[in-house]
Amino acid sequence: MSAGPRPLRGDLDRLETAVGTDVATAVESLVSLGDPRRATLLLEVALTASLRRGPGGPSPSRWIEVGAVAAAAGAVPWGILGELRRRLVDASQRLVASGAWSSDAPAWWDPLPAASEGEGRWEEVAAGLRWPQAPAWAGAFRGGPRYLVMESFVGEDFAAEAFRELETFWGAGASALEPGTVGDARRSGDRSGPRSEGRSEGRTEGRSDDVRFVTGLEGDLLAAAPSAAVLIQALLAGVEGWMGEISEGRDRPLYPPQRAMLARYGAPGQGFDPHLDNPAGGAIGGDLDNGRGLTLVVYLNPRHRTPSGGELALWRPGASASDPADAVVPPVGGGAACFDSRRVLHQVRPLASGPPRWALTLWLNEAAQGPPPSLPVPMPTVAELLAPVADPPLPAGKLLARICDDGPPPVGGAGLRVDVWTVPHRASVRAGVVTTAYGADLSAWGRRHLDLGFQHLVVILDRPNAPGERKRAEDLLEVAGPDRATVWTAAEAEARWPSSGEGIAALRRWSEGGGAAWAVAARQTLNATAVLNAFQEGRLGGGLDWLLHLDADEHFVLEGAGCGGGDVAEHFAAAGEAGLTRLRYLNHEWLDLRDGVARFKRNPRLAAAHLGAVGWRELERFLKMAPGDPRPYFRAYHNGKSAVSVAHGVAAAGVHSWTASAGAAATLAGPSILHWHFLSPEGFRRKYLAMADAEGDSAEKGERPFPPSAAERRAVAKIQDLRRLGASPAEIDAALDALHRELSTFTAGEIDLLDDAGLLLEVPTED
Repeated sequence: MSAGPRPLRGDLDRLETAVGTDVATAVESLVSLGDPRRATLLLEVALTASLRRGPGGPSPSRWIEVGAVAAAAGAVPWGILGELRRRLVDASQRLVASGAWSSDAPAWWDPLPAASEGEGRWEEVAAGLRWPQAPAWAGAFRGGPRYLVMESFVGEDFAAEAFRELETFWGAGASALEPGTVGDARRSGDRSGPRSEGRSEGRTEGRSDDVRFVTGLEGDLLAAAPSAAVLIQALLAGVEGWMGEISEGRDRPLYPPQRAMLARYGAPGQGFDPHLDNPAGGAIGGDLDNGRGLTLVVYLNPRHRTPSGGELALWRPGASASDPADAVVPPVGGGAACFDSRRVLHQVRPLASGPPRWALTLWLNEAAQGPPPSLPVPMPTVAELLAPVADPPLPAGKLLARICDDGPPPVGGAGLRVDVWTVPHRASVRAGVVTTAYGADLSAWGRRHLDLGFQHLVVILDRPNAPGERKRAEDLLEVAGPDRATVWTAAEAEARWPSSGEGIAALRRWSEGGGAAWAVAARQTLNATAVLNAFQEGRLGGGLDWLLHLDADEHFVLEGAGCGGGDVAEHFAAAGEAGLTRLRYLNHEWLDLRDGVARFKRNPRLAAAHLGAVGWRELERFLKMAPGDPRPYFRAYHNGKSAVSVAHGVAAAGVHSWTASAGAAATLAGPSILHWHFLSPEGFRRKYLAMADAEGDSAEKGERPFPPSAAERRAVAKIQDLRRLGASPAEIDAALDALHRELSTFTAGEIDLLDDAGLLLEVPTED
């Protein structure tokens, strides 16, 4: 069994660090790998990573510049340049086709660097190769002679240029060809030719060619025979795609070669006596079986410089060399022949006089030619391309909504798409916010949401008699004015709670649990329903079209004019136009504040969508932040907060969603919610001491209708344990401060890893 793929992370980190210095340093990093397949894959992965990061870092087009210099140095094949270009062009086209990007606006990687001479030569050769198609192949190999002759496989002019270069190279004595031998290919893991590139020990009897096994990346070949080198590269790359045409119906799979054999037959010369390229014939296995399944021979001699002799004679399976040849193929440049390595006897006829015969031979093998360099990374989706762009150039009258599957992470993060919404001409929709607050700075919170365009804020003071609560409410009313803000005490809200309906009786009972998290959640649910009903009945000023349920430590963010709406009215108007009556917004959780920038951990659903389920679980394991670990990735909830169409709303369904009488629902990854969770040890202590008190008061009831967060479970358990042991309040405060640090602190290295993985959202402090 072959070894698995080698991890890319270390090599990729070194390459990305190098490109930050200059192109030459990045190319040195690729050359030092000594492995063109891995270097090629690294370029593809680096390009993909730069697309995921968005504007601000090295442009994706810079990797084309790196690739061009690396290809000239033989570190990667020229074909990677076209692949990188195609990926970027495809990404641009997908952005425009999605309706999320104006056709008049360039992507951040445009314009692309001009094509180099080597890249142009590659495109010319690759486009000119005429690989056999399935019908012709079926006629020759399924019931036919098991060979196929192609008179025009390579452009004659290009083959002639390769011939001229190779003859000059040979004449200068620098081509490093050696006498053709069997070598140790019969026992080698590389079935395309001898394992060693060293000198052979004499010529195999029965042949007169000089050969060299090449990839087209050899420095001397690139310098002296660039057309021949590019042709070799294009053949090795093209054969992989061609195998899809010819593999159907085979009893054994085929694997592409890693090298080609360059062969020169001098004239006069013996040629190559009749033989099978796989001496085992139909006998599978054993010392004679070198693994070769199909042979492809490509000729380079121009028509006016073909030798006298040197034709390829082919016999049908079962025939012997004493029989007349079934076909004779002249070695004319641009032509090719493909035949069954196990069953088709063939001969290179003697050369009498004239120019030498130049040809390339590739073997398609029945055994893999080593493990893949790594697992490929898929190209970013449209949603991932747009995710790091703060304000994409949308067509007029369009908004974006990043919509994800509604389910627990990481499965829910697997489906993430961008919908393009149309803003109706009359975007006069009114939206409001309801929150149940305790100990929050309501004036700053209120100013932010009014500035965004919310028309009315309703705040219910959960503990109106606690120190400072009424002053905070007065500050909010001063900022907003009585027409745009309403404040109810807990008693005023309770008087408006619904008295009947599904689950209402249980919510009322649970609401009596004081500071317990589940009791607060029950009151939040009843308060939000009461506010919804008040707007429906016209008992709150101005009327509303949409109502958003938030906590006072949460901020609604549009993430740029193109990422959900230029303002709140446009966003909700477009959602209604799309037939939606309920919207859930994913939340991001506060991590730290540094250099005037607040950093938030992106929602686990988005983390899973970005990294994939496997990558997400690996990151959790590495950072010891899986749900059962002492420090989870999110300390609080991860299922977002919701808004409802007032006309269709029925009731709040817990803290995170609503029920409605009609219409569809969607979970959005943009716009989203910033959750400023546990900014200080004081807030952490205040919240969980109150919860622990309430849990003690209600322990006999055993009621837990809303599941606690990981932080709540640990904090309340620690308080209860310490109290049972007779700890003082100061000792309990110290233990809670230590727990707050444990749950909230990430090392600089861990933060760098989260940032590298694209899981941090940075917001200026004024936001």
